[in-house]
Amino acid sequence: MKKTSIVFIAFLAVMMCFVSCDKNEEISKTVYPVEEGNYSGTFTVTYFVNAPKSWKSGSGTVTLKLEDDQFICEGKNTGGQGMYEVNNNRIKFFDMIRWHFIDGTDHNVMLDGGYNYTFDGENLTFSKDNQYGIYKYKLKKQ
Repeated sequence: MKKTSIVFIAFLAVMMCFVSCDKNEEISKTVYPVEEGNYSGTFTVTYFVNAPKSWKSGSGTVTLKLEDDQFICEGKNTGGQGMYEVNNNRIKFFDMIRWHFIDGTDHNVMLDGGYNYTFDGENLTFSKDNQYGIYKYKLKKQ
C-alpha cells in the first residue's frame, strides 16, 4: 500500500511538471496582431529536390507596406499588390496583379495565399511551404 502511494505521488509530480512546462511554452508563443505600417527585410525561397531544375533557391531584399487591409510588396525575387487579412496566427494575401511568367518561373514566389506568421511588435516573420519548397519573409517594422 505504501509503495502504491509513493508511485502515485511521483506520477502526480511528473504530471504537474508537464502542465507547468506547457503553460510556460504557451506564454512564449504569444502572437501579437500584425500592425499596419512599412516593413523591410528579406525574402528567401528554399526548394526541395523535386522542384524543377530551373528554379534556384535564393534570397533578396523586400519591402512590404500594410495599410487599410491593402498591401504592396516589392523586392528581389518577389512582389505583389492587393488585399490581406489576418486570422489568429495566419495572414492571407490576395494578390490582384496578373503575373505572366513565360519562362517557367515559380509563380509561388509572388506574395499570395496563406502564411503562418509571428509578430513581436517589431519583427514580422511569415512563411508557407508547398510540394516544391519553403517561402519565407523576415521583416522588421520601420
